[in-house]
Amino acid sequence: MRNKRIVMWLNVFLLIVMTILLGRNTDVEVQASGDWRGYAVYRDGVVGNLNDHAALMDSSNIMVNYPIIQASGPGCSVDWVSWFGFTTGENYLGLYKPYNCNMSQWGATFVSKARELRGTSYYFWGQIYYEASGTYVLPREVLGMRCDGLVEYVYEWFGFPVYGGQFWDITKNDTDCFDQHDTLTTINPRLQHEDYLDFVSSSSPM
Repeated sequence: MRNKRIVMWLNVFLLIVMTILLGRNTDVEVQASGDWRGYAVYRDGVVGNLNDHAALMDSSNIMVNYPIIQASGPGCSVDWVSWFGFTTGENYLGLYKPYNCNMSQWGATFVSKARELRGTSYYFWGQIYYEASGTYVLPREVLGMRCDGLVEYVYEWFGFPVYGGQFWDITKNDTDCFDQHDTLTTINPRLQHEDYLDFVSSSSPM
């Protein structure tokens, strides 16, 4: 009985510490335990808070060392980062997913595809830049991508449209599809989560 109480209080202490470390939004409810692999996560604070930053959950929750995969910014490439490396002290905005997507079925699959893009250079001016020869743009053919491009590429590879109307498929080697996504004004991380993804929760993915 004594050992069970010690474990219980250790868990409470750990939860308090994690809440403090997760940034300024310490009033945000902590999400119940779950498998958050493949969900998109966002935080603000980009370019004087004129925009937001996008990433994908690579792990089931943020209790591991490197739970996030993201295109970090100029001079960086797609890779794993810590939770703080994702938030960098800015306001965490929440969890999102594609519309009409059963994440318990697709989450791990999304993660596998995102990992194929590790090492891809950051590209600021559009969501994606590539040199491809086939019908679709393979991960190895992607030369650069923005943070929201990573999210959209992963989801649209499996047929879940995010943005682009008739030319929604960012993974298709097609001039019209490329032009639709080669922009910063009509699509960017803030517009992506506000207008084109399904909001799930503002809670931290514990």
